[in-house]
Amino acid sequence: KRTVPEDFAAGFTVTYTGSTYGAYVTGIEGLNAGGAAGWMYKVNGVLPMTGAGNYVLQNGDTVVWGYVSSFSDSFN
Repeated sequence: KRTVPEDFAAGFTVTYTGSTYGAYVTGIEGLNAGGAAGWMYKVNGVLPMTGAGNYVLQNGDTVVWGYVSSFSDSFN
């Protein structure tokens, strides 16, 4: 696990690990993934089909993170 530098994560403590899809966020501010629960993200309202570490943001992109109880769940 690694911790993202504080300035990168806007002051939040973020932990992640590598996966075949890129960086997988395992925890934000101590709320950790476990079992089927975990963190998902959307960019401009769309759920990317790649890990956050592989996604290349563009100027003006909006990123929203959500914690779900199962990866088959969605978040708004």
